[in-house]
Amino acid sequence: MMGIFLNHSSVQNFTRICPDITSEFQMCSSCLVCESKGNMDFISQEQTPKVLIMRGSMEVKANDLSPCRHFNFTVAPAVDHSEEYNITCNLKTGTRTSAMMEEEPTTEKSIDHTCGIMNHSHNCVHISLHLEMDVKRAKQRLPSTQVKVVLSPIPELEVPSPTHQRVYTDLDAYQDALKNSDSPSGDSRFNIMTKDKEPIVRSFHFVCMITLIFGTIIQFSAESEFAVNESNKGLAHVPKGLPPKTIVLDMSQNYISELHLSDISFLSGLRVLRLSHNRLQYLDISIFKFNQDLEYLDLSHNQLQKLSCHAVTSLKHLDLSFNDFDALPICEEFGNLTQLTFLGLSAKHLQQLDLLPVAHLHLTGILLELEGYYVKEHETESLQILNTKTLHLVFHPNNFFSVQANISVSNVGCLQLSNIRLKDENCHVLITFLSELTRGPNLLNITFNHVETTWKCLVRVFQFLWPKPVEYLNIYNATIVEKIDKEDFTYSETSLKGLKIEHITNKVFLFSQTVLYTLLSEMNIMMLTISDTPFIHMLCPQAPSTFKFLNFTQNVFTDSIFQECSTLVRLETLILQKNELKDLFKVGLMTKDMPSLEMLDVSWNSLEYDGRNRNCTWAEHIEVLNLSSNILTDSVFRCLPPRLRVLDLHSNRITSIPENVIRLEVLQELNVASNSLAHLPGCDSFSSLSVLIIDYNSISNPSAHFFQSCQKIRSINAGIRMGGQWTQTRHRARNTSLHELQRTLQFHAFISYSEHDSAWVKNELLPNLEKEDIRICLHERNFVPGKSIVENIINCIEKSYKSIFVLSPNFVQSEWCHYELYFAHHNLFHEGSNNLILILLDPIPQNSIPSKYHKLKALMAQRTYLEWPKEKSKHGLFWANIRAAFNVKLTLTTENNDVKT
Repeated sequence: MMGIFLNHSSVQNFTRICPDITSEFQMCSSCLVCESKGNMDFISQEQTPKVLIMRGSMEVKANDLSPCRHFNFTVAPAVDHSEEYNITCNLKTGTRTSAMMEEEPTTEKSIDHTCGIMNHSHNCVHISLHLEMDVKRAKQRLPSTQVKVVLSPIPELEVPSPTHQRVYTDLDAYQDALKNSDSPSGDSRFNIMTKDKEPIVRSFHFVCMITLIFGTIIQFSAESEFAVNESNKGLAHVPKGLPPKTIVLDMSQNYISELHLSDISFLSGLRVLRLSHNRLQYLDISIFKFNQDLEYLDLSHNQLQKLSCHAVTSLKHLDLSFNDFDALPICEEFGNLTQLTFLGLSAKHLQQLDLLPVAHLHLTGILLELEGYYVKEHETESLQILNTKTLHLVFHPNNFFSVQANISVSNVGCLQLSNIRLKDENCHVLITFLSELTRGPNLLNITFNHVETTWKCLVRVFQFLWPKPVEYLNIYNATIVEKIDKEDFTYSETSLKGLKIEHITNKVFLFSQTVLYTLLSEMNIMMLTISDTPFIHMLCPQAPSTFKFLNFTQNVFTDSIFQECSTLVRLETLILQKNELKDLFKVGLMTKDMPSLEMLDVSWNSLEYDGRNRNCTWAEHIEVLNLSSNILTDSVFRCLPPRLRVLDLHSNRITSIPENVIRLEVLQELNVASNSLAHLPGCDSFSSLSVLIIDYNSISNPSAHFFQSCQKIRSINAGIRMGGQWTQTRHRARNTSLHELQRTLQFHAFISYSEHDSAWVKNELLPNLEKEDIRICLHERNFVPGKSIVENIINCIEKSYKSIFVLSPNFVQSEWCHYELYFAHHNLFHEGSNNLILILLDPIPQNSIPSKYHKLKALMAQRTYLEWPKEKSKHGLFWANIRAAFNVKLTLTTENNDVKT
């Protein structure tokens, strides 16, 4: 049986190699180097009557020099820290446990999980997640269930919370099942969303911790007893009538100026309170004395000048930054916050003993906002900071960098400085400041965010840090001003392993580009990332280079890059996505002198291969090749490296896989999703293929040759995550006559529509059909709780004589509507049956339909559809045409097998 096996890349979008996974969510540390893009590799799920099963996956790339020895994997209810489950996965040994449930689990645990590891020779590590949640206990715990998964490398260093980006996964489909309500509905089925609030600053590239939250998306509404969202509603006071069982309360971005005991004292279970971006000027923290479970309190971006202190001992996160405090708002009671891990502060003046009350606390991160900081000229202040792993200093964005303070950070591992304005005259101020911070051996990560500098000053900073113990340097959002001249640089022995420069704006218009390219190309480091810049080229190093990892995403590089370059002898990973590459043949030539290259990503370019009699030449050891999102055709299979293990060709223009292709004997994973394939390829040329991803194609009938030649395939992603059900249904359809199928019909029609069009369906379509005794299968009343969404869709279509699709721009935006169309279009009941009725509710411009939904484009071009008339006088004819499609005598059965004619 082909189904969902939680192994390497078995679920949609699981085929991601480290460098392909991000800018949107960044995962890196002193021992992890990984960039990710787009949605998390998550989630496969199913629900039995007893257990809700969620499976997820992600990949990380271990640093070549100092791989992580262990990776902590923590799974727990996000609001119940008393029940945490921990597992340590050893990256080095690559141990892996199965995460596939063959039978219905019988365990009585409220949560169980499996952490799986799979190593690959290209040094990417695949981490799998399998969760089981007892439905009965989940209902007893909370109306909505949220599960927290924390991945943290050892040694663990945490990024301050304001820089975290959280990923929430919408499980509304199962939330209703957990509440014993009707079946899931709407278009919110497994949508993956990124929280849209911007962090204060960009998160680190070599980040010190990864925090992910999987589970039910927090539904901020006044009706929820779990989370209430009152943000950005123009409130001047805390609203009345908050649900007593509220756990998460968001009142940010309002006009609240006062907070009283009576406002929140009755919220005994409150754990998260967000009050940022309001107008609070004074706060008596004792008002939280009845909120004994409060863990997260965000008071940033207010007008606070004074606090009256009280020890809320449960606090783990307290953010007082971006306020109007004259001195640091630390009082003696804060010393009792023994669980505190993050502290955000503001101050205009710094005193040496300001942090003494919290000096004994083991903080993970401190954010110190100094936009209002002011000291008279020639005066110096001092601040001693102890027991924090990360320190983030935010300066005034319009002032030139000037700090007249001695800040001691002897044990800090990660330092981030935001809003740095430099010119040649004050460059020494930053260097002097850094010299104090880098004296100890612990500071390994430095990040500059929002930097305006001259080229000369930037080179001086590089030169200063080169002999220091710093291992990773990141520069985000940099602007180069004044002039760019050649600067001397000594490439001495360095501890620096990685440099990342992301998003550069150059305000110097006349300069020699060779000056920039030479300085960067000759660096004696292992990893270099330069992304989102106006760079049009990169020079080949003059001598054998130490580079092992190069990432040049989103630049303007052309096919001339690294041609005839023989000095990148140690390079293992090269990323050139989102550039101006056009010729696949030249890309192959570029790699021929890279003997160590294992992974190449040239996705999101304009690559073509004309298929002429030119023998493609590639680096000998390439194992992972990402050619997705180009304009490649069938001929690409004649121009591939022969030792590939993973090949990604999704979103190209491939219509078939030719027979006379290069034999890829060790290829294990092939992704040809979102092309125009009409049939499944055989495995004659891919004898080791185990994972095949073919969703969003036009494949309906897998041939007998496919099953005979592809014996090693363990997982197929054939449009959605239930390939096994698709195969079984196709088998039933081919072996059951139309007459026999019609004898088991329960409905005249299944209706597929976007939730945004539900008003028209319920007020117009249903009344006009059901008054003629036409039985309709509707997901919100006929889907069976406990069955997966996919299984319900298939069953509903299979038990219906016709399928009605209500087309509109909303339909185009719903992925689940396309899945329903996919099943109906592939004639799940019988070959040749005409079972589709298309209703055009609102016009859909052809150019508004994404290319991956080519099936909808084809249907609208080839099939007749009924357009909903805006004139009321024509409605009668419209309904007559619809009812005529059901003018056939059917023997329908009910769910109890009663016969109805």
